Amino acid sequence: MCFKVPEVKVPDAPPVPSADSEEARARRAKEVDAARRQRGRAATILNTPLGDPSYGQSIRRTQLGGF
Repeated sequence: MCFKVPEVKVPDAPPVPSADSEEARARRAKEVDAARRQRGRAATILNTPLGDPSYGQSIRRTQLGGF
């Protein structure tokens, strides 16, 4: 017994938007925003090669003992 397998028709791919289109710009902006959110708060802490600018200043800090 031989069965003839019908050919499967593959649908055409959707057209690729140009790099300058509004849709592409919006998608890129959304990807950048998602990457920023994924990095989180640590990405907002600014580190400099000079270190902490408040180092050495007398800062009154709250102590855990209540003193």
